[in-house]
Amino acid sequence: MTAKLTSSESIDKETIKFFNFIVQPSSIHLIKSLDELEAEDGDKWLVPLWNLSRKNNLECFKLIGENKGALWYLYYLDLETPILFYPTITKSIKYVDFKQFLLIGKTIKTNLLHNYSQETELIIIWLKKVGNADNFTFHTFKVEDQQKKATPSQSLTKREATLNLEKGRKRVPFGTRNRNNKLNLYTGREWIKFSKSWFIHRPPSRKGTEILHPAKFPESMVRQFITFFTKPGEMVLDPFLGSGSTLLTVKQSNRKGIGIELSEKYAEISKQRLTKINVQAYPPLYQTKEQSYWEVIHGDSHNLLNIWKENLFPQVDFCITSPPYWNQLERNEIRQKERKKLGLDTKYSEINSQDIGNVKDYDEFLSKQQEIFGQVHEVLRPKGYLVVITNNVFFSGKVYPLAYDTAISLTQDKIHPWVLKDERIWLQDDKALVALGVNYAWVGNRCHQYCHIFRKE
Repeated sequence: MTAKLTSSESIDKETIKFFNFIVQPSSIHLIKSLDELEAEDGDKWLVPLWNLSRKNNLECFKLIGENKGALWYLYYLDLETPILFYPTITKSIKYVDFKQFLLIGKTIKTNLLHNYSQETELIIIWLKKVGNADNFTFHTFKVEDQQKKATPSQSLTKREATLNLEKGRKRVPFGTRNRNNKLNLYTGREWIKFSKSWFIHRPPSRKGTEILHPAKFPESMVRQFITFFTKPGEMVLDPFLGSGSTLLTVKQSNRKGIGIELSEKYAEISKQRLTKINVQAYPPLYQTKEQSYWEVIHGDSHNLLNIWKENLFPQVDFCITSPPYWNQLERNEIRQKERKKLGLDTKYSEINSQDIGNVKDYDEFLSKQQEIFGQVHEVLRPKGYLVVITNNVFFSGKVYPLAYDTAISLTQDKIHPWVLKDERIWLQDDKALVALGVNYAWVGNRCHQYCHIFRKE
């Protein structure tokens, strides 16, 4: 169903297409922009929220839809981590309204994650009046906290039944986006959250062609780095593309991207995955005059500079990649057992001598990896960032500190010196534990990855 435009027709077709896409299978009856919301007499009590949105350089949309005869309303804030919120001036809301908000909100949250690799917040905002003047304070309530409350089943059938909000925080509901931010579109609050040196990320289950690759990293995690280190329209590079996670995220967030993949099989899978999302609309935040551009190159990253010259590719703004962890896939027989049963790949390639994952000698591996990142250094713009996702490797009874040695080799490259700015550690607390060395010797279950952040100074 196409949304009916308001009389001002301030909502463009691309925005309508996007919102209709993320609320499916429900349908939108009406969309209103912040300009229209500010002018509405019926929502005058929400003026503090609209003022806050304007002050913080944020866009806000009111989504009005019909679901099984009941009218539902949602407010959507256009952020890197979108906020779907329900505003109220009392510390309680009707159960029927809460259920509608929860139902549609979860649908949008699921669609944003699956189709855009984008995480979403669902909150309730209580505007509490202070004194006799038109002064308000903001209190936010997580939807998850309200769900946990036990409710008699018979109450759910009564339209008069109410839910008393609990576990709220007195806080401004969203951060400020600085128009002078040179790096990204993050608000100050989102920026600070990303600066944390470790993070827990539980990606959605892999499906379809994603399962075919033996060491795929999740788009929802890659997205956080891409949206932090670039703005829409900027160029991203992945010299170890694999099954295309980086370029998929690039396309979803309206960036440009180039990926190089040695395996013809995985290069083709990447192209297929990218082609499938051609019809998707961009969120308002990412809408630019030019749509995203992507290129999958079946080739060897040892020849990266030649590839660049032959194709007349432009300078790169950001590079993110996860190179092979030396011989880890070859040694990781226990964790790969299930893939073998299903006839899936357990290595990047079996005989390709150009695949650095097949290099037997550890020092030679580091040298070849350094050479590739030296060429990345050449095509990256000054002050551009490189993120390398890697790990240490257990082999022949001892740990090889691959993550540390990668950082050392790149920073000590005299021709292409990278500056290590910091690292973020990805904690995989949902990773299954395996019986390693039980009753014999200590062997750790490694449930984390290192995300090294370098800069070309």
